[in-house]
Amino acid sequence: MRGAVAVGIVMTIAATAAADAGVAAVHTDTGEARACLPLAGGGALVGTGGGLIRVGADGAIAGTWTASDGLPGTRIDAIAELADALWIGTDPGAAEISLTDAGVAITRAFPGRRSVRALARIGATI
Repeated sequence: MRGAVAVGIVMTIAATAAADAGVAAVHTDTGEARACLPLAGGGALVGTGGGLIRVGADGAIAGTWTASDGLPGTRIDAIAELADALWIGTDPGAAEISLTDAGVAITRAFPGRRSVRALARIGATI
């Protein structure tokens, strides 16, 4: 339960900071946090029912990505890190992604017919 509370706090801070900074409104429901991955140097990636959100170290939303941006699905159920690679689990499959200055780049996508609701790191593999 502690993780859910922390994610809720991050989402509330991010939404408030974005509104205060005049960031354009996200037109997808990102209120339901489903996964969270702290990033080196501060900030976090937050998987929501309405997409993947990057929250900066200052709590401001730095970006939001959905299936319209090339992710396998919009609902992000899992986020994991392996070396320099980031992985997300979505309704229609999984993808390896990387963060860039411009946003998110999809390295590899594995679309499927089943939801990927959890990712596990075993040794050097996901």
